[in-house]
Amino acid sequence: MTRRPLLRRAVPLLWLAALAPLPLAAQEYDWYARGPYRAAVPRPEALLGHALGSRHTMYHQQQQVLDRLIAAAPDRVRTEVIGSTAEGKVMRLLIISAPENLARLDQIRADLAALADPRRTTPAQAAAIAARTPAVAMLSHSIHGNEPAGFEASMMTAYQLLASDEPATLEVLRQVVTIINPAMNPDGHERLAAWNNSVAVATDEPAALEQTEPWSVWGRYSHYRFDMNRDLIAQSQAPVRAMLGVMRRWNPQVVVDLHSTTEQYFFPPFAEPVNTNIPAASLAWVEVFGKGNAAAFDRYGWQYFTRDVFDGHYVGYFDASPTVAGATGMTYETDGGKALQRRRDDNTVITFREGIAHHYVASLATLETAAANRGPRLRDFHAFYRAAAADGRAARMKRIVVLPDQDPTNAARLVTMLAGHGVEVERLTEPYTAPAATAYLGGAGATRKTFPAGALVVHLDQPRHRMARALLEPDADVPEAFRTRQLERFARNLRRGAGPTERYEFYDVTAWSLPYTLGLEAWWTADLGAVRTEPVVGPAGEIRLNVAGPGSVSGRARTAYVFPNDRQAAARLAMALLGEGFVVNASPDPLRAEGRTFPRGTFVVRVVRNPATLHDRIAALAEATGVPVTAVQSAFPDSGGVGV
Repeated sequence: MTRRPLLRRAVPLLWLAALAPLPLAAQEYDWYARGPYRAAVPRPEALLGHALGSRHTMYHQQQQVLDRLIAAAPDRVRTEVIGSTAEGKVMRLLIISAPENLARLDQIRADLAALADPRRTTPAQAAAIAARTPAVAMLSHSIHGNEPAGFEASMMTAYQLLASDEPATLEVLRQVVTIINPAMNPDGHERLAAWNNSVAVATDEPAALEQTEPWSVWGRYSHYRFDMNRDLIAQSQAPVRAMLGVMRRWNPQVVVDLHSTTEQYFFPPFAEPVNTNIPAASLAWVEVFGKGNAAAFDRYGWQYFTRDVFDGHYVGYFDASPTVAGATGMTYETDGGKALQRRRDDNTVITFREGIAHHYVASLATLETAAANRGPRLRDFHAFYRAAAADGRAARMKRIVVLPDQDPTNAARLVTMLAGHGVEVERLTEPYTAPAATAYLGGAGATRKTFPAGALVVHLDQPRHRMARALLEPDADVPEAFRTRQLERFARNLRRGAGPTERYEFYDVTAWSLPYTLGLEAWWTADLGAVRTEPVVGPAGEIRLNVAGPGSVSGRARTAYVFPNDRQAAARLAMALLGEGFVVNASPDPLRAEGRTFPRGTFVVRVVRNPATLHDRIAALAEATGVPVTAVQSAFPDSGGVGV
């Protein structure tokens, strides 16, 4: 996620620092001060053969360390494979807790699922569950592969929990089930680690080779060069889908996403704006965990900042998204790495090892805060879902209806995106007339509207109401004062012209409403009257929609086959043809063919430029993708305009 914050209250005096460029030696952090430790559990550094932060640990080395820790402490840990990356690296979670908790993990998951569904859990039952159930805290490391301090810190966090008999650590084990994802993006991390290990000499000189990661390496992204910390809505990357599955399966109360590299450490509370679907009670928990981290850092005199740069607005991040879903989701940004030593803006030097230590201390502080607040946090977890369903019944927008016929492929994609977050989607089995429905694309306001059987329905009185609304609402609102402040900055920047400009307080993504994004006709209604529906997602997670729809070719073409790019399936058909080696063109202008006008962007597959197998293959692929294709017999247009 990282960009360097502008720390307005601590301006570096670079001219003065230039007179004394040598950095002060940082106090060495004692990694093993929280014992006694079980002798059978080996220390990560002894297994690695190098000190943490003196070089980058490769993925296979990290996994070997974790294997040894797991084997040495089987009473405290279980593992769970959740998938693999595009490069075949296994994604494995460590599930760490006291032996008595590990013996009943299935019951713990069932209890947490009951807390998350107030339709089947009374307040009294929820209180009983909260009294007997540990909280679940999930620590996910280095979703940006070139922000490696979290990747390294995960080994030390696992070691502390598996090896230490310190009273505070034993209390964490009793009160919390800790889920450690040690490497969210091992593919990207490997690119960074292999490159840096091949060139680094541990200098902080800004012009040194090791300080500038080549664009061809750029380990921030996944194998497909995709930023996975923007992907929780699209869910295009396998590791993201896997982690969403973990959150649905475990219903965690705390989710931490560990990043780097900033000028000094960041943990929430968030900066403005915060997504308006996050209630005040959830923000109060973020404050509790922030204060817990602050107390831990203050003991060492370590610097940190909060409420600046990193907002809580976009629900595609691994902090805002879990928070909208009922957890306390937080991003932590450490100040050391990716270089082994880095010269900061004020000419002081921060080491990779220090950055790892800061993440380690923050992780343990978070787990201790979760342990100390286990009961209240679990009770409030249930209250979050109960209030969400009640808010859905009371809000003006009570039901969202989406018409899938315009683009069945994107309709199925919408269902998949919503189901990835646990949002319930149904389909009308008979027509439904809403007395007051408002179109997403505007018009005359609310009107009486009859929706046909087959339309998709999302009832907003469900437990996942806040997530459903955050993903589907037409406008992602922000506070009026914040909006005014950004517009005033915009006006000032316009007046400045090409000169220096003021930064805006949005981190980056500002709008994402899925019906607009996917080009689907959608309406919201102000009623929750009875309707006849059936689930769209099956028990195994299968999407029960006719994605393909009617697809065919109108005949055997002499000139070309054409189909407009008016739906996602059309692009899939074009890509399928290209994948099989056929030549596919796109029209830069509207064209006339077979008595019809086709819009700009229409795909054109010419017979003369392709092998004879085109006729059979396009017919089969059109049927499979659900795209109607027109067979053109003559390139001559029957009226003005461009022919094929």
